[in-house]
Amino acid sequence: MVSSMDVIERIADGLRIPGRMLGLADRPWEQAPGPASYRPVAVPETWEVLDMLSRSTASDAALTHLEAAVADVAAR
Repeated sequence: MVSSMDVIERIADGLRIPGRMLGLADRPWEQAPGPASYRPVAVPETWEVLDMLSRSTASDAALTHLEAAVADVAAR
């Protein structure tokens, strides 16, 4: 279980999860200006993400791989 806010912020940054999706302030990388042709991608609301996850057909192997990747980011 992740209980440190620092770890949650590092995971969010590593996975490029916008701060507002986790109830955090905008992450530093969100505030960086992009090139003139940059168009931000629409970010789904939290309920939309949860809905997508509930409909996921990800295999156990894929979820295990994702869990290991998150643990790796959290350990940094």
